Amino acid sequence: MAFHFTEACYVEKVWFAAWEDTDWMAIVYRETADAPWSAMYRFRYYTSGVADPFADDRKSWYRLDGTKVTDDARIALIDAMDFVGEATVAARGAKLWVVNVQGNGLKAIKCLEEQPWFFSKRVSREEMDTVSPPDGLGKGNK
Repeated sequence: MAFHFTEACYVEKVWFAAWEDTDWMAIVYRETADAPWSAMYRFRYYTSGVADPFADDRKSWYRLDGTKVTDDARIALIDAMDFVGEATVAARGAKLWVVNVQGNGLKAIKCLEEQPWFFSKRVSREEMDTVSPPDGLGKGNK
């Protein structure tokens, strides 16, 4: 599973934190410019004991589906992810990275590539079907 960034989606903000054997990543986004706001986050548990970005580690995915396209809905989801991120790092003494994207998936990739913790991998359409998050970002945007 993975986060998918496409030209059609709109990414507001991305969060990331890592500690000894786990990392956490979150995103507030819309599938398309006129879709409701949603948030998705996941914990990745390093099964090999190392932070290999392409390892087959165990992940737990969570999704908050919005029903509105309003600024209030966007702000509520950002506040929720800020809270989860801050609570997660406070309990572990980790650093919380926050990337304000405010653009499509291509801009998100460009912003994230500037981060020391970000790794990306291009996949074919067939491979993308095998790594999709549950009803996740990029659904229908192949």
